[in-house]
Amino acid sequence: MESVFVRSLLFVCILLYGHLVLAQLSVQCDGVDVPNASVGIRILLDSDTAFSDRGLQKVLRRAWQPVRGAAPEISYSTSSAWLMIPFEHIQRRGPFRWLVVENPHINHLRLWVLGGDSVLHTSALTGDAFPFRSRPFTTRNYLFSLDSVPATGGYLVLMADKRQSRLALPLHFQSDPYFVQNHEMDLKGMMFFLGFTFFLLLFNTYLFIYTRDLVFGWYILYLLLILVYLFVDLGFFFKVLYPEWPKLNDIIRPASFALSVVPMLLFFNRIIDIRTHAPRLDTLNKRIAIVFLSLYMVAVASSAITNDAGIQYFWLQSNRVVTPFVLFVLVLESLYFIRKGHFIAVFSFGSIFSLIFFSMVYIGLQYNWLKSTPFTTYSLYWGLSADAFFMGLSLAWRFRYLRKSVEQLVREKTERQMQFALEISTWKEQQMQHTSAFLHDRVGGLMGMLRLSVDNMSLDEKGRREIASEIVSVADEIRQYSHFYSPALLHSQSLKETIAGLMHKIRAKTPIHFQFEWDGPEEIEPEQLKVFLYFCVQEMFQNMLKHSSCSQVIVQVINKPALVSLYFEDDGIGCGDVETTQGYGLKSMKRIVDLLGGNFLVRAVPEEGFYLSVELGKYAS
Repeated sequence: MESVFVRSLLFVCILLYGHLVLAQLSVQCDGVDVPNASVGIRILLDSDTAFSDRGLQKVLRRAWQPVRGAAPEISYSTSSAWLMIPFEHIQRRGPFRWLVVENPHINHLRLWVLGGDSVLHTSALTGDAFPFRSRPFTTRNYLFSLDSVPATGGYLVLMADKRQSRLALPLHFQSDPYFVQNHEMDLKGMMFFLGFTFFLLLFNTYLFIYTRDLVFGWYILYLLLILVYLFVDLGFFFKVLYPEWPKLNDIIRPASFALSVVPMLLFFNRIIDIRTHAPRLDTLNKRIAIVFLSLYMVAVASSAITNDAGIQYFWLQSNRVVTPFVLFVLVLESLYFIRKGHFIAVFSFGSIFSLIFFSMVYIGLQYNWLKSTPFTTYSLYWGLSADAFFMGLSLAWRFRYLRKSVEQLVREKTERQMQFALEISTWKEQQMQHTSAFLHDRVGGLMGMLRLSVDNMSLDEKGRREIASEIVSVADEIRQYSHFYSPALLHSQSLKETIAGLMHKIRAKTPIHFQFEWDGPEEIEPEQLKVFLYFCVQEMFQNMLKHSSCSQVIVQVINKPALVSLYFEDDGIGCGDVETTQGYGLKSMKRIVDLLGGNFLVRAVPEEGFYLSVELGKYAS
């Protein structure tokens, strides 16, 4: 793990100083690298000549330097670069009809075709500082036709200007077959990156709408920013949305790439659940995101309003420090959470590492350490795709983990429901035993007394009235017992009305004073929960009448959308050790509440009364 950390630190450090790489002048003929000296290129660096035919005549009279060995340094210069290319050297290598400058971000660019001392053709002054229609052909890169170049004695003069910024001049001379093949490959590569990113965007938009999980929202925002960067970098937005506003390229392109760090940071914050595992780190990351976002708002606003090259240069240099710093923080955090055993942090590390790795490939291409291939040329695109891919993998792993968690919860809930049904069945059996005991002991005794009275009654009117009175008394006691122990009334009235009815019956025969409070809707769902609460109240009233000797009773029910609570309190004699004195009814209640994941509390102090609290989440039942 330490070696991985060291390599990551090395990559980040190189990325920090990668902006110091000076762009190289390079030449290719149908994809084959050609030494600059063998082509006979000459260069002139000039800071004040106009980019016109008159300016061309002026610079032609000056001393040009041949390009030998290493390419000259033309980036971050105060001068524009003028190149003179003898076309005879190019024609010796093949019938090339096209010159492609594979860098779509040059502020000023112009090509002249000369034959002897005459200017045979002058292209329009074009570049990123001009409307899109100024380009010779409507392509991403700059494309110039070489049909007007004479077979002998002709040469090209190319002027490129991007002062105080990075300037690259990759000159590709291409024949018709190679141009068509390369154009098709370039188009396929662009469509692959765009299609892949767009597919991820649509798929995760569906998941976000379906789950309402903010982690998908941050991923969608990241993909949107990457798509914006790709569209701007490929010239699509410049060509279609704002062809008359070229300066927007220099604002939107770097801003969209750099700002993508913010949703990436917040995405991994949420998917690793840093808020739970490391609250202070979560706060730090949010502050970094806020500061980063604020700096970019200031940078974009100041660059757009002032249009000052110096201010833009300052913010570009700042970005080359701030963005790698944020990536470095993410690398350290990923390694930290990997050490803590959070497997999902591996995807965070892979995402950032891949972005850094492909950035290194791109820098290697700029140094000419690596050859120009579809892999190296589109290394930043590969990096962004790998970054998005690892983020997608983390979402897939999280979805798999959550699905297993849900399945486990469903199994546990099913088991709890089965145990809950068993406990309710046991409770009902207990009530049946109470009923059997009542029928045998109380009703049987009453019926025996009734039979004895009938055997000894006189047949006059008075005797018949006494017997009828005893029969009515037996019937009333059986009816009261039925109403007290049976939840049948719950089917015709609410739990609130049923509890109030029980209190009314007890109040009619005892001096006990009841205080009943109900907060929330009268209806309680599901039905099993309502029956269980009824049994709880019934058990409390039964214990109260048998053991409490109380004079005041408080019953409170709070019915909220996700939670229902029952509180019972009396001022009776209480008891000593609650655990040992709990009867079968209280123990059954506790087992059911535990099965449902609720809270059960009993408190009883001698001479200070009895207190019961039952809190249940409705989802649990």
